[in-house]
Amino acid sequence: MTLPHLSILVASELRTEEYASRYEAGAAPDRAPYGANHVPGGWHFSVLGGGRPDGFAARISRLSKRVLVFDVGQTLLHLRDLRRSEYVYCHSEVEYLGAGLVFRLLRITRPILVGQTIWLFAEWPKHPRWLQRLMRFALGRVDLFVANAKPNAEAGRALVPRGQHRYVPFGVSTVFAAGPEVETLDQVPRLLSVGNDRARDWRTLEAAHRILGGPSLRIASNKNVMSGDAAVETRPTTTVTELVALYRAAEVTVVSVSPNLHASGITTLLELAAAGGAAVATRAGGLDEYFTDDEVVFVSPSDPEALATAISALLDDPVERRERSERLAAAFHDRQYTTAAYWRRVTEALEQLPSRFRDA
Repeated sequence: MTLPHLSILVASELRTEEYASRYEAGAAPDRAPYGANHVPGGWHFSVLGGGRPDGFAARISRLSKRVLVFDVGQTLLHLRDLRRSEYVYCHSEVEYLGAGLVFRLLRITRPILVGQTIWLFAEWPKHPRWLQRLMRFALGRVDLFVANAKPNAEAGRALVPRGQHRYVPFGVSTVFAAGPEVETLDQVPRLLSVGNDRARDWRTLEAAHRILGGPSLRIASNKNVMSGDAAVETRPTTTVTELVALYRAAEVTVVSVSPNLHASGITTLLELAAAGGAAVATRAGGLDEYFTDDEVVFVSPSDPEALATAISALLDDPVERRERSERLAAAFHDRQYTTAAYWRRVTEALEQLPSRFRDA
């Protein structure tokens, strides 16, 4: 019996060999990008990353992303492998719009095309009419849209009513819960904020931090934010064990985001839930579909006073912090917010779609 083949198309900047090396060095939580090594048994899969950065496909990728905001070169680079696949899963709209456009122009019908969507539906009105028409042409070739947030799935149904849309809860590696030997931190921050997503609301966090009187805050990000505040240390983490240590050491982890559709901050919340810790988060993007008010303290968007009040209440109550941390960890395990469970949910959704092999 031949196993169904799933090709996972990731960003052209991501090279699988380099990612594996980062995993071996402790800088990545999984051996394969996005935990694709957890695709369940019964499936054959391959992760298709970037090629030579100075190659022809890479130049096409850079040009198309600059002009079209999506990537045509990545599909062209892997076109032979994609055509041989039964299913093609694209990590973001940058990849699935490129694949959809190439497949439609070349009249390629064989692989089922699945796109995980993040920013496209929220930012649709920002794009010019000519680009919207081109993107609609490409969207017509996507067989299944996967969203990690319910608001995104709902927006997709409104924009592409003929498409199939599925809400699939995200997952993170169990390495965050496995209790690895945690390195000792030189400085233990009272507050922690993690992430680089475009929807992070650093301005509200900064205002709340001032209201609180400037407790020690570590921002684990490659963004240059709040760098002028002596109480704030801003730099990315270099290893998974360092990040786990921060989650476990900080008294409160803060996920402050602007209104969005794609559950900005969910990776941080899930990692924290696995590692152990208490969280304050913005009620935006569908984060409260993952966790309840008993597990995470949710506040309204763009409200520094409410954010400061919620943080202060947790800082002043170690018992409440411990109980919330325990409930958050239990929710992580009970609802199976792991990478393995994510890929199981994705492949279950794929199995419900008709195969095109007999029609190729």
